[in-house]
Amino acid sequence: LDVPTLRQEHLDRIARIEATVRGGEVRARDGHQQLSETVRSYVGAVSTIPAPTMTLADFRRQAPPPLTEAIELMYPPEFAPDDVGQARERFDDAVTKARQLVASWS
Repeated sequence: LDVPTLRQEHLDRIARIEATVRGGEVRARDGHQQLSETVRSYVGAVSTIPAPTMTLADFRRQAPPPLTEAIELMYPPEFAPDDVGQARERFDDAVTKARQLVASWS
């Protein structure tokens, strides 16, 4: 398993998501969904945590706090209507958390 390469691929994906949302090509809500998928994909690939298939309740029960916090930040905007989920307001924080998580997780 080539963790440095996987890490870079996922960091690049986060950068692309950020650029498409900032450029207006993708709605912030969809950006949250893509960030969540990216973080889950990375954690699932480099650890034994089945992150891609876990629910928020699963994360709260069995995942380390930094991972749970990142997913919680992305979760409401991912599922709520745009005006309720604060997708745009929370997007910068979600990008930062996703980057930190992927950069530091091993």
